[in-house]
Amino acid sequence: MQQINLYTQELKPKHIVLPLSQMATGLSLLIVVLLIFLFFYRAQVVALEAQVPAKQQGVEQIQQRVMTKEEQLRGMQKDESLITLNHKLSQQVEARKQLLARLGSVVTANRYPFSNLLIGLARQRVETLWLTHIQFANGGETVGLQGKAIKADAVPHYLQMLRGEALLLGRSFDLFQLTIDEDQEKILHFTLSSSLLNMGSEE
Repeated sequence: MQQINLYTQELKPKHIVLPLSQMATGLSLLIVVLLIFLFFYRAQVVALEAQVPAKQQGVEQIQQRVMTKEEQLRGMQKDESLITLNHKLSQQVEARKQLLARLGSVVTANRYPFSNLLIGLARQRVETLWLTHIQFANGGETVGLQGKAIKADAVPHYLQMLRGEALLLGRSFDLFQLTIDEDQEKILHFTLSSSLLNMGSEE
């Protein structure tokens, strides 16, 4: 059997060899394109790096605002306790006003009204001294006061203030007793007595 070879020279793949100049030109173009791409990429990176300080400053400002708001919130929470305390104090003051109003509205034959005595005592305050007991006798002609003080000089100072109170004019105030607390040496117990001056003159 005879075989015929149809694979001729024309059907063989041709190997194209580019000249060295063309290869160099293509490589140069590729390098130029890469350099241009690198240039634009670097420019974008520089632009982003330039924006970093501004962004960071904005973040710090936001953090500062958050801290300020938190402090304000804590302050508002503290103010709520002050509001509650203020409300309680207002209730106490209103209760005292109502008590004084009731005492003043009672029509009695007392020679010296209780309301004037209470108002006069309430208007004289000493920071280191407070009253614990008030006793009226003989229709208000005789008054006994008991209280506590932190400083010894607060008691004579309080006596001087009572003697100068306009609503208490015509009365004498004298120190009856002054003792030291058995449990707390810094606290003094005092007792004051008061009577109308005209009663003393008659005696």
